[in-house]
Amino acid sequence: MADRRVQNIDALQLQDSGGTTIAEVTGLSWNSAGATDNGVVYASGTPTITGNSNAGSGTDATEARFYDTGASGEELTGLVVGQGTSPSAWSGGNSYSQGDLVSNTLSGVTFYFEADQNHTAAPDNEPGAGETWPAYWTLVDVLIENTNIADGQTIDINYVAIVEPALLQ
Repeated sequence: MADRRVQNIDALQLQDSGGTTIAEVTGLSWNSAGATDNGVVYASGTPTITGNSNAGSGTDATEARFYDTGASGEELTGLVVGQGTSPSAWSGGNSYSQGDLVSNTLSGVTFYFEADQNHTAAPDNEPGAGETWPAYWTLVDVLIENTNIADGQTIDINYVAIVEPALLQ
């Protein structure tokens, strides 16, 4: 299923909180689902994205849009952008603040999550696994070192993944 979601997708836009595109890269290609982790499709290589004039002297990217530059019109919108390079692993009993990033490995697949509220980690709110996790965490679809992007600035994208929804249910 994840492979089908990206079969025509070859471009990525980063957007600010108002939905304005502030950076873009075309020519994306994807590894096959199962090439690294079953149910997850990762962008090949390390794509580099470039800020455009809408970014001005620096604008925060909060959402992403994947789309097809060809004729299919396919797109995936509303994807979450997180800032970081290698978030610490989630751990029960830790206190997390809104905006904290964590990694969590579930069934051999590592996912990244951003805390939506302050809380203490417990089995029920374990990101991607606990019964109440969606109230505490948001899955991060695109992870970049710096989400504040300026016109002409280039940034390597550290992590870009499309996840089959069934993996987190």
